[in-house]
Amino acid sequence: MTFFDLNIPYTFPSSSSGKEVTVVNKLRVKLATKAMELGYIGIAHNNSIGNVLSEKDTCTIPLLTLQSLIKASPRLSSSVAFHRDLLRVPRSTPFRQYTRVTVKLESKAQCMSLNSANPILKSYDIVAVRPMNQYAFDHACTEAEVDVISIDFSNLGFRLMHPLVKAAVKRGVYFEIKYCDLLKDAEKRRQVISNAKLLVDWTKGKNLIISSDSPSVTELRGPNDVINLMSLLGLSSERARAAISKNCRNMIAKILKKKRFHKEGVKVELLSSSDDTFSLEQPLSGDFMKCDPLSSGEGDMLLEDLAKAFDAVAHKSSKAIDVTSDRKGLPSHGFRLNDILGSEPSTQPSTAKMIDAPVHCKSQDSEVCMPDSASSVDNHQIEISEDDNKVEPTTIVP
Repeated sequence: MTFFDLNIPYTFPSSSSGKEVTVVNKLRVKLATKAMELGYIGIAHNNSIGNVLSEKDTCTIPLLTLQSLIKASPRLSSSVAFHRDLLRVPRSTPFRQYTRVTVKLESKAQCMSLNSANPILKSYDIVAVRPMNQYAFDHACTEAEVDVISIDFSNLGFRLMHPLVKAAVKRGVYFEIKYCDLLKDAEKRRQVISNAKLLVDWTKGKNLIISSDSPSVTELRGPNDVINLMSLLGLSSERARAAISKNCRNMIAKILKKKRFHKEGVKVELLSSSDDTFSLEQPLSGDFMKCDPLSSGEGDMLLEDLAKAFDAVAHKSSKAIDVTSDRKGLPSHGFRLNDILGSEPSTQPSTAKMIDAPVHCKSQDSEVCMPDSASSVDNHQIEISEDDNKVEPTTIVP
């Protein structure tokens, strides 16, 4: 089973200053990297628009590259493999990126612009709306050509009505619940739980998706945590799991099929005019007819490519030891002990010599012997018996 988070906030920099652009890009890379590490295989970069659509709102969201992810998390490939094994997600599953636009509906002019012929909406993969009043909610459920209806349950400005929700589900529109609202203060959490329970009871998990919409990395949660969190809304674990996996997958496949096929039967592909291999008389190859229902055509990353890119960076940054250059200046036979200690003889006195000068004793019975003058030293020498405390002098006759 695969998991998706189809609401990763993307904010365009308000100015063209390099510092602000860098901060925005770093935050987006961190969010995508964290989602990938938690086991998600697909994310959607969401651009929120609060005014009437214009040409400047055309999708210009750059998809992330392997180099940017590796730079943010060097051990990303091993972490992703570990979490995918825990979630029983195949390692060969690509990590996919989508673009999304969320339009805040407040006026009739905004509602009228939501149609399939709008080129601005066509530039995005997923089209979502966030109704702010009763008229906008009614129009989104009954007439608007959108994919997702995202409701702010913490600040609900209209009434949820069962006939409207039922009509939206019948048209194939999906409802979105953001779990980041449940991580806020107690008052907002209470409002979200009371309002979202109605939607959960009416839909019974059908056409329901759950996403994060978290502005920071600390608010992102793994799939199992999200499933447990949805128990606060009365959603069973099976339906909560489907809301972040099966329902998201079906919605994406439906959206991409609508874009690629004309009337869901004829595949539309752009061919280059300079391609001489194409001929109407020859049938198309099998590779051309193959279609990945979840691929947007750009931004797909394989875990194998991620691991190879990391290995290439690690190999490039590491420097091998040059043994040949380190051996220059050393003798061919290496170091010897004599080279280290030197050849000078030791000057330390021998420990076998116990007495430096002979000692003369006046009598044999004396236990203490004192050294005599130099004249008597020549005529005496000392014999040490087995008893160390007794010294016996002997006289040498010339």
